[in-house]
Amino acid sequence: ESGGELGVNLIVGGVDAHTNKAHLVALHPHGSMDVVPYAALGSGGLAAMGVLESRYRKGMTLEQGKALVIQAITA
Repeated sequence: ESGGELGVNLIVGGVDAHTNKAHLVALHPHGSMDVVPYAALGSGGLAAMGVLESRYRKGMTLEQGKALVIQAITA
């Protein structure tokens, strides 16, 4: 029983209204956070991260990004 306390990992994304730039942040159970270009969690997270780390390129188009996400999810 957790006693009401949980340790969780979160991935939070959004767009800065002032700069119109997208941001992705990984929040860790111990309270730290990392601003990252990509992230994956869960039971398939290691396989997905392997795909993302080897195939992600800065400046990808939206269509290239969508295709990469599909590859990561199905890894």
